[in-house]
Amino acid sequence: MRLGKNIILVLLSALIFSACGGDDSKNNTINPTEDTNTTQPPLVIDGYTLPPMPDKALNDSTLLGIDSNNNGVRDDVEIWIYTTYEKPIERAVFMQSARAYQIVIQEPEKALENLPIIQAATACKAYWSYDAKDNNEPFYLEEYRDYFKEIYPIQFNTGARFLAHEKYNQTLSGGVYKIVDDHAMKSQCDFNVDALLGK
Repeated sequence: MRLGKNIILVLLSALIFSACGGDDSKNNTINPTEDTNTTQPPLVIDGYTLPPMPDKALNDSTLLGIDSNNNGVRDDVEIWIYTTYEKPIERAVFMQSARAYQIVIQEPEKALENLPIIQAATACKAYWSYDAKDNNEPFYLEEYRDYFKEIYPIQFNTGARFLAHEKYNQTLSGGVYKIVDDHAMKSQCDFNVDALLGK
């Protein structure tokens, strides 16, 4: 069972976090102090104020798009996560993944250097998908649900972003990489687990 799970994690890491480079001239996040031409007022969900939804054309005109609150997640992706998932842990897991994806998009040529960030996000998600239930956590992700398939078209929604993802994958292609030990997966989450679980 553990061997099968480790194989799945290796495949997930390779599949999820891959990338090919876009046009470097469009590699900038739009300055949040500029007029981002938002299309609607910000939402407040569970006391958290989301950034306003950016204008799609403006947001998609650069590789990194608009991140008006500078938290490492593109505004449209952040809004999608908070309006798609209801549980705090679920949102936190995918915000960590989205930050990692943004690094993949920005620096696909630094795949090996950034691999620990990608592996941490993958391990965190794997814990909540595979181990949380066995550890009697009050919340866990659906084990066989393809969450990557859900977020992929949101995160990599332009040709340049898709190509950046492919370049990342090509950079790591053929390599053998150590995966995070099962007992360390939960510790790879970059958020306060106990606070989100109300402990």
